[in-house]
This record gives sequence, structure tokens and C-alpha cells, in this order.
Amino acid sequence: MDQETVDKLYKKYNVTKDKILHMRQVAKLSLIIAEMVNLKVDKQLLAAAALLHDLGTAYYRGGDYKDDFDSYWGHHLKTRDFLIKEGYSKIADVASKHNSFGLTVAESKKWGYKKGVSLVPDSDEARILAFADGFRKEFIKKKDCTKVQSKDSASLFKKYGMLKAAEERKKKLFNYLVKHKMDYEALLKLITS
Repeated sequence: MDQETVDKLYKKYNVTKDKILHMRQVAKLSLIIAEMVNLKVDKQLLAAAALLHDLGTAYYRGGDYKDDFDSYWGHHLKTRDFLIKEGYSKIADVASKHNSFGLTVAESKKWGYKKGVSLVPDSDEARILAFADGFRKEFIKKKDCTKVQSKDSASLFKKYGMLKAAEERKKKLFNYLVKHKMDYEALLKLITS
């Protein structure tokens, strides 16, 4: 996907400048991680998914959420829906799974999403994107980047009895990337400099 197409989608879905900047930063970090790891990664797919992973946030700009599921996970599904509508189902699958804590079908039902949906990063592209999206200066705790850092998120995960499971999934994702040669210390230096 070329930059012109990405920009057209930003415009069509009325994405804010701040969100565009965030998605570009996540794309850059995702590609740095992809170069580091010893995995076969479709870098074009990864870049496109990273550049569009928060496309669905524009839908919620007014904060008009139906429930907890909608407020935390809704933009993942809107991103997926928008990209499928545009004919980018492969990108949609990776982009919609950009949360490093993931969400199983059973957990999504606990949160009140009756259809059930899995948003667990299940490809190397989705795993890299999920880690890169959560690897932000304000969330990094040098000793443990696998914990839920946001108090709002932590209270939601606790409310639905999934805090421990979510943190275990993030730890597993982190360890998977490290096992495949992701240099965490180099990333820390990069993001904190």
C-alpha cells in the first residue's frame, strides 16, 4: 500500500493529526523490530497495518461509547470493518489485533460483546505491531514492560477478571519477540533518547 492510499484513508475517515503521528511512529518502530527479529515478516503488510491500526478511532471522536467493550476494544473492530470495506482484509486482520494484551472470544463475551471475537495477535506481523503500539515512553517501566500501565485499563481488566490473563499474554508476546532476537535494551535507548 502506498503513502497516497494511506493518506486518502486518513482523510476519508477523518483521522486527527495526533493519531496520524502516533500511527507513523508505531509503523517506524514496528519496522525497526521487524529488522531485528529472526522471523519471516511481511514488512509491507506490517507497515500498512501499523499506519492504519487506529483508523477506527475517528468513529469515537465524540466519546459516544455504548459500553466498556466499545470504549476499549471498539476502535479495533471499527478499524477492521473500515479496512475490509475498503478491500484490505489482510491488513484488517493484522491492524485489528494491535493490542498486546489481546482478547479471546470468551473474554469478549464477558465484556458484553455477544458475537464474540478474538483480538489476540496471532501472526508475527500482529505480534510486532501490538508490541510496538504499547511500547511508548509514557508506559515503559524499565524492569517490566508486561504489566498494564494505565490505571484505567487495569481497572477495566480487573472488572472483567482478565488482568492476570492479559498480562500473561503480553509477557508471552514479549518473550517470543526476545527469543527471536528483539533487542529490548536497544529499543529502550531508541525510545528514551
